[in-house]
Amino acid sequence: NLLYVYPLRLNLTNRLTSARNISVKIQFMSAEDSSCAMPVIYGKSSGPEFLQEVYTPVTYHNRFSQFLN
Repeated sequence: NLLYVYPLRLNLTNRLTSARNISVKIQFMSAEDSSCAMPVIYGKSSGPEFLQEVYTPVTYHNRFSQFLN
């Protein structure tokens, strides 16, 4: 199964500098506590089989942002 995530908005008004490097952190949580991330994300072949979190860079200069990983 695949899960497609597409954020609709990004708020950068509280940033002191311009946002040039943006990434998205993806986790599947079993509860609201930050330590409750589940290891259900497939890792790369050179690492662990399942991960609790992954990061993906975002190309945001286009009208429709692109997630690369």
